[in-house]
Amino acid sequence: MTESLHTVFAKAASFRDVLAAALELRKRRNPRYSLRSFARDLELSPARLSETLDPSRKQGLSALSARKIAAALKLDPTRTEFFCDLVESEHGRSPAARKVASRRLAAWRSATLFTQMQADAFAMIAEWHHLALVELTFIESFRADPAWIAAMLGISAEEASAAVERLLRVGALREDAARGLVAVTNRRQVDSPVPSSAVRSFHRSVLGKAQEALDCQSMSERTMRSVFMPVRPEQVAKVRDMMRTFQNQVLDEATGAQGGVTEVYCLSAQFFRLAPSGRKEADASIQ
Repeated sequence: MTESLHTVFAKAASFRDVLAAALELRKRRNPRYSLRSFARDLELSPARLSETLDPSRKQGLSALSARKIAAALKLDPTRTEFFCDLVESEHGRSPAARKVASRRLAAWRSATLFTQMQADAFAMIAEWHHLALVELTFIESFRADPAWIAAMLGISAEEASAAVERLLRVGALREDAARGLVAVTNRRQVDSPVPSSAVRSFHRSVLGKAQEALDCQSMSERTMRSVFMPVRPEQVAKVRDMMRTFQNQVLDEATGAQGGVTEVYCLSAQFFRLAPSGRKEADASIQ
């Protein structure tokens, strides 16, 4: 339950938001789950819970009740304190107590938002399906449905749903009345001169997808070519630039097509030294 409520805590303006979200999540998992069931699990009377959830009734919780509810929801220590501060900020016994709780909430939200943005940016680079999902929105038959997205990309519906939420948070996608989701970003390539674990993870995952294609796709669906060559050290940078130019040319050709787009493809090019270490180290090892 804690993991499912993670995004709720980042947006919650009141402890009622957390309780309402927890109830909704349980009802999704079990359609027969009711307010009465939720009250039983929280050790509250149904009438008391109903009054507490109704913002117009201004029915609060005591500090002790807040901690008991947090325990019933199986919140981790950090979210337990956050939940209790939500309660205290509204129903603390004194203005001073409410003010202190509000300050703690503001600090927590600020730190959480920054951490979430970092995590989202990392995941968007490290996991290939995020950028693929952005490109998928350009397909004419695109459907903003996690099950459809999952089938098109070969991932789980849970991964698709989480990716959509993450891309919306970072602003790579936006909700649209006509198509459901549309792309905002034009970031189509991952090419960083700075060593990064996220970039390395991304390229490992893309290479894994290439291996899958090698085993599962026909020659008419894929093309894979490898060539070995001797090069001078000063040629490496030039080859890198040539590869980037080639990829951009293919990208322009593909995105310039009018209509008829039905699939998302990946053009991944590699150019790397075959020896695991530099020449000097290799020479030293054989002397």
